[in-house]
Amino acid sequence: MQLDFKILKNIFGKHKAQATNLQSAFLLNGVPYYTNSNGNIYDIALARACIHTIATNCAKLQPKHMKSGELQNSTIQYILGNRPNPYMSTFDFIYKVATMLFASNNAFVFCDYDKSGKLAGLYPIAYKNFEMLEAKGYYFARFRCNNFTFVVPYEELIHLRRHFNEDDFTGSQQNVALEPTLQLNNAVTESIVNGVRTSNKLQGLLKANSLVQDDELQKKKDEFVNNYLNISNIGGIAVLDQKFEFQQLKLEPVLIDDKQMQAVSNDLLRYYGVSENLIQSKYSEAEMNAFWNNVIEPFAIQFSQELTCKLLTQNEVKAGSTIILSAERMGFASMDTRVKAIQTLMPLGILSINESRKLMELPDIKDGERHLVSLNFVDLKNANKYQIGENNNEQE
Repeated sequence: MQLDFKILKNIFGKHKAQATNLQSAFLLNGVPYYTNSNGNIYDIALARACIHTIATNCAKLQPKHMKSGELQNSTIQYILGNRPNPYMSTFDFIYKVATMLFASNNAFVFCDYDKSGKLAGLYPIAYKNFEMLEAKGYYFARFRCNNFTFVVPYEELIHLRRHFNEDDFTGSQQNVALEPTLQLNNAVTESIVNGVRTSNKLQGLLKANSLVQDDELQKKKDEFVNNYLNISNIGGIAVLDQKFEFQQLKLEPVLIDDKQMQAVSNDLLRYYGVSENLIQSKYSEAEMNAFWNNVIEPFAIQFSQELTCKLLTQNEVKAGSTIILSAERMGFASMDTRVKAIQTLMPLGILSINESRKLMELPDIKDGERHLVSLNFVDLKNANKYQIGENNNEQE
């Protein structure tokens, strides 16, 4: 951890001087101060399972720096596709960004450039809170982490947000929307724990049949508890003289039934758009397709647009450069579906040989970028001539 702190301090330390002549940003909607309150949500087992399922599938996306349909052999491609920063792989990087986004509705990534202006690394910012600042028409973000505080220009940040509504810059804090569900989840957990504890306890009244001094009564009670209510006493039999009588109190704990527990789970599942089958890896192809369309693809589009805007210049974008998050690794289609896709698309020249092999999870081959077209197709204008065997050259 000390090494990570030094790396981040060297990166963000150069921005500390910018914090002097800045003032709190004026926002038409919302407040310029935001506290990251994802701790309560991420500590719930089901919420973490939902976020983990989303982040794991997002991390399968493959970043690509493209220009006019061709993959570029660039510094940006190397960093995005291999090592976004010294201590994260591409999988870890995307996983962390997705986790931060779905845990707090906001995720920040700092774009670090070297002295020559080339991209040097991408760093997700795990912050406690941040504040929007402004000076001379430019916006800055002040982040407060565990060990230090730093300020960076907002234009150097990749900012992903969910539930982007009432605030000008940030996604809505989801602890407000989830608070009733979190409270109900805590109540259910406490009910189960208390029920188990109560069912394992012997409770009752130790009644004296004659007058007994207070100190003797307390002593007798302590002896009874130590001898017969101790977990080491497995005999289940207690012995008392005629001076005392034990009357057991049977308390029936109120337990939450399956339907009530499922109602709490469904609230979180609906909120994140995840089903139980997805969490337990028992999903069908249709379920995964729906999950992809509703959760993973919107993340891929949002992240791709932010990467393109922040890592490429306007001239590069106008010249056809873009950054996409490809779903080539999302192998959730069944073998039957893949075969039908190849049989349908390859004869039309839509898929190359290697693209078809990727669908079957096979390696590329030499000259595999060629597109094959079936000779069983003919232009509609020449269909009659082709049918009766006329030759266009002879007719001309």
